[in-house]
Amino acid sequence: MVAILKTGKTDWDNEDYIGGGSIISPSVVITAAHKIDDYNPGQIKCRAGEWDTQVTKEVLPHQDRLVKKIVLHPEFLKLHAHNDVALLILSEPFTLAPHVGVACLGRIMPPAGTECYSMGWGADIKKNTSYSGILKKILLKLVRDKQCEINLKNTKLGSTYTLHNSLTCAGGEEGVDTCVGDGGSPLVCPLPDPSRKSTRYAVYGMVAYGVGCGEKDVPGVYVDIPQVYQWVKDQMVAEGLPNTQFDY
Repeated sequence: MVAILKTGKTDWDNEDYIGGGSIISPSVVITAAHKIDDYNPGQIKCRAGEWDTQVTKEVLPHQDRLVKKIVLHPEFLKLHAHNDVALLILSEPFTLAPHVGVACLGRIMPPAGTECYSMGWGADIKKNTSYSGILKKILLKLVRDKQCEINLKNTKLGSTYTLHNSLTCAGGEEGVDTCVGDGGSPLVCPLPDPSRKSTRYAVYGMVAYGVGCGEKDVPGVYVDIPQVYQWVKDQMVAEGLPNTQFDY
């Protein structure tokens, strides 16, 4: 989990928090395009290893890295969050540590009903605060695309709403949801492990948008990582960076 912040201050300021992301190579962070498309690289930085934003002397320190390049998906459509993915190329790599690591990216979406987790420092609906001081961890079940589309047609999005193939859904349980400020944060699901010796997770989604937060039968919408996986691979090659570190 990476926090994307405005540059300038060294201490955490909620007003500087832009959204979330994930490390897919020590020098690259993946995030939602809609969170950073209005910024120039010099205006944002990535922070890894953060947990409690109100404490400066944590046992394992966070790391800040400046961004030198932003790569937006060429078919990103902000109005509808189509292909809502971007890569942030860092000026220098993160130092891998017990609490700072490279995430795997999912290639085939798990079945509906799979229990996944999302996270972020965005609005905490349980505490009714606009930001969460401590990183949230939220259990969400994947929702079948067709079912999600039906549910979202019953919201203010209306009967003409269609879920784009670059998006997927999770959640819909009352009072349990990602919320405002969580955009770009990962949705991680368990990797298939026939031996069942240990549960490993990969990023299968990123927070894109929602209708309200935590409303019953209103799933949240997430970037479908398997749909943009090949684009990510190709961009890493174009940047002269290894494109296998996020494989599992």
